[in-house]
Amino acid sequence: MIDTHHPFVPSFYAKAVEAAGGAPSGYPVPEWSLEASEASFDRNAASVAILSLTSPGAPIARSNQGSRTLAC
Repeated sequence: MIDTHHPFVPSFYAKAVEAAGGAPSGYPVPEWSLEASEASFDRNAASVAILSLTSPGAPIARSNQGSRTLAC
């Protein structure tokens, strides 16, 4: 099975969101770990994932260059 919406929150992204004052939605940045990701694969019998960066996304950087840096 392919997991088509697999949340991914790298530590540098979580730090960037916090540095920008948090997510505009007011929701906290979800915690992410490789172990939890692997457990999700096991629970759902997935073998492939399409990673999905959690909101608010790269625009949290508030500049084109900052957004490009986060996205790469």
